[in-house]
Amino acid sequence: STQNLTVLSGAVINATTFSMNASVRFNLLGTAGFYQGGGGTGIPGSTGNQLLAATSNYHFNGTQNGGSGSYPEFGNLFWEPVASNNGTIINSNLAAPFFGGMIVRGNFTLNMQSATPFELRFATGSTSIRNHIINGNLNIIGANSIAVISNGSTTVLSTVNVDGDLLVDGGVLRGVNSSGQAIINVKGNITNQAGTVLSGAGSGTFSINYTGTAAQSINNTGGTYTFAANQVDSINNSAGVTLNTALTHSGTIRFLTGVFNTTATNLLTMDAGSIVLGASNASFVNGPVSKIGNTDFVFPVGKTNGGPSGNVNGYVPLSISNFAGGLPSDQFTAEYIRNSASALGNITAIGLDHVSGCDYWTLNRVLGNATVDLKLSWQEVFNNCSSANPYIDNLPSLVVAHFDGTEWSSFGATATATGTAASGEVSWPGVSVFSPFSIGSIDFSNPLPITLNYFTGVKQGGSHQLNWKVTCNYTPHTTMVLERSSNGRNFSSINSITADAARCNQPFSYTDAA
Repeated sequence: STQNLTVLSGAVINATTFSMNASVRFNLLGTAGFYQGGGGTGIPGSTGNQLLAATSNYHFNGTQNGGSGSYPEFGNLFWEPVASNNGTIINSNLAAPFFGGMIVRGNFTLNMQSATPFELRFATGSTSIRNHIINGNLNIIGANSIAVISNGSTTVLSTVNVDGDLLVDGGVLRGVNSSGQAIINVKGNITNQAGTVLSGAGSGTFSINYTGTAAQSINNTGGTYTFAANQVDSINNSAGVTLNTALTHSGTIRFLTGVFNTTATNLLTMDAGSIVLGASNASFVNGPVSKIGNTDFVFPVGKTNGGPSGNVNGYVPLSISNFAGGLPSDQFTAEYIRNSASALGNITAIGLDHVSGCDYWTLNRVLGNATVDLKLSWQEVFNNCSSANPYIDNLPSLVVAHFDGTEWSSFGATATATGTAASGEVSWPGVSVFSPFSIGSIDFSNPLPITLNYFTGVKQGGSHQLNWKVTCNYTPHTTMVLERSSNGRNFSSINSITADAARCNQPFSYTDAA
C-alpha cells in the first residue's frame, strides 16, 4: 500500500497474488506492465490521478470478470481473470470522453482463465448508453471467453468502436443476450479462427459495420458465423471489403459506400427472408451473390472499372420475381460479367439480330424447379463500351437473350423494355432456362457490339471505292457484311469481312466493281 506508484517504461510489477493499493497516483509509463490480482476490479490510484501510457500493458487477473468502476484510459488491456461469474465493464468516470464507456488506446484482449465459459459484457441493465473505444485490436481468445456487446433491455444501446482488427480465436463474440441493441464498428479486418460469431439470443439487434478507410477483409478458418434475422450489417468503406470465406446472412445488409468483393468459393448467400438495402454505383457486390427462398429479390451486383473511361464502378442489378412452382428452399446465384456476350458464341435464335458486345449476367438455378420473371438493367454511364455512340438507342427492339452453353438460342418477349437510353430495364417473363443472359436486339438498332466511326463511298470510273472505320467494343472479333440494293428496299450481300480486335483498329475498304 502506498500513496503514489509509478512504473517506468520496460518495468513490470506482478501483483496477481495480492492487492496493490496506490491511494493517490498510479502511472504506467512507456511500455510498463502491471498484473493486477485480488478480488476487486478497482485500478490503483484515485479517480483522475491515473496515467496509463498508450503503449503500456495492464493485465487484470482478479477473480471477477467484470464490475462497475471508475476506469482510466488504458493502453493495452488484457482481461484474463480466473472468472467466478459473468460481469460487465462500466466506466463511471464522468471525466472520461465517453461516460459509460471504456477507452483503450492500444489493444484489448479478452482471455478468460476459468475452467468453464464466462461472459464479459460491454453493457447491461435497463436504461443506459455505452460507447466503448478501442484504438487497437479487439482479441477474443480461448474457448471459455465470451464477449457480449449488450446484455440489457430494449433501451440499452451498446457500441464498441474498433479501430484495428477483430480477432475471435476459439472464443465467442455474441451481439445480444436479450433485447438490447448492439453495434460493432470495425475499421480493420475480421478474422474468426475456430471461434463463433453470432447475433445472440432474444429480440435484440446486432450490427457489424465495416467503417475502415483502407481495404478490409472477412476471414474464417474453421469457425462459425451465424447471422440472424435481426442482424443489420453495413458496408461503409469506400476502399471496399473482401469476403475471404463463404457466409450466409439471414438479416439485412445495407450498402452505403464501397464495393463488397466475393468469389464463387467465398460466396455471399442471402437466406430466406433476408433483405438488401441501398445498393448503388457507390456500393454493390463485385462478384456472385446467392439467394435462398421463393420471394422477389434484386441481386445487388455490379463491377468495378467499367464504362467508356475504364475506371467507373457500376451497379447493374438483375432481379427475379413471380416464382411459379417455387419453394422456400429454392436457390439462385447471379453475377454481372463485364465481357462481351457476343464472344460466347453464335446466334441461332430466329429473329435475334445481336447481343451485347459489352456485358452479360449469369443466373443459375442451384436448387428447385421454379420459373421466374427475369429483369436486366442498363446504365449508359457504365454499360457504354464507347463514348462515341450510346449503348441503347431503341427500346422497342430490346429483348433478353439466353445462351445455352453453345449458342444464343432463345430470347424473351419483345416490348418489355422500360426507361430511357440513359438507364432502364428489360424483362423476360416465365424463364425456365438459366445462365447466361444478355441484353439483345431484334434489329440492327442498339449499337451494342461495335461502333461505326465513318462510312464513305467515292465513284472511280465504273466502280465505287467504299471506306469505313469501326471500333470493336469489348469483342474479340466481328463480322461485317456489305449489302447493295438497286431499289433501296431489297438488299443482297456483296462482301463479308471478319476481323479480330487488332484488325478493328485499322480502316477497311472494298471496291464494288458493279
